[in-house]
Amino acid sequence: MATPSEIENDILVVFHDNVEDYLRMKSAVEMLYKTFPDFPVLKFLFFKITRLTLSESDARRLFENIINHCSIISAKLEKNISYYVGMMDYIIERNRIILNPVFIDIYVADQIEEKNFKDPLTNAYNRNYLDRVLKAEINRSDRNHYNFTLMTIDIIKFSIINNNYGYHVGNYVLIEVVDRVRRTIRTEDTIIRYMDDRFILLLLRTGADGARVLAERILSSFLTDMIQVENRLLNLALTIGLIEYPTNGMTEEELLSELQRMRYKSKESGPNTIAVAEGRQNGHSAG
Repeated sequence: MATPSEIENDILVVFHDNVEDYLRMKSAVEMLYKTFPDFPVLKFLFFKITRLTLSESDARRLFENIINHCSIISAKLEKNISYYVGMMDYIIERNRIILNPVFIDIYVADQIEEKNFKDPLTNAYNRNYLDRVLKAEINRSDRNHYNFTLMTIDIIKFSIINNNYGYHVGNYVLIEVVDRVRRTIRTEDTIIRYMDDRFILLLLRTGADGARVLAERILSSFLTDMIQVENRLLNLALTIGLIEYPTNGMTEEELLSELQRMRYKSKESGPNTIAVAEGRQNGHSAG
């Protein structure tokens, strides 16, 4: 059973990770209520970031109004705006609910912190972020009794692309890989550029069976649709390895070591292959 302070920390992490898109924030809040059905999620969140003291029902109404406001602005702009922008506009400019919101300072601090955890080329998270989030996800999985999966993705012969066509083409390929993978995974999942042409996905509440289905969809997206760069069509091949917590490791070190082993196993099997770690009989039942 999670303590109130642990729940509050989880809520703030979710807010931070989803604040840049109002639809992602809406889905994230729905997930929080399913995870913590007896906790006043929005009452806590609004107090923490604005110092507004609301009942839970009033906090829910305010959240729905902000989401609707974001939807109207997004329709006018023809692109999704961030939840932060919609919230600030709604409660300060349009309704004058508060004059000096705490969340402005929090958001600026988060933006500074975000730069330390994002890859500037692809906008995926970086290795520092994985170091930060993996231990927290292990603790959250233990408290809530669910599995999660780590997936490693390598681009085959990426150095040849750089050598033959130049680094600007290689950079485009990296950006396209991240964009395609991001379109395939759920909003609560995370893509990390671990190093150069290697990526790691953190798939929440997902067992190895579900992750394998996702891996097959990722491979299929590159097998059926080549990447066009300038006047070239590039046929990209990947290798994928999968491990599941807690079955394939109980600590960060054990998980990353086993993930590396699956990475090598997949690469040894050749392009467009998936290696899945065995020994899944001891895990939580995945939700």
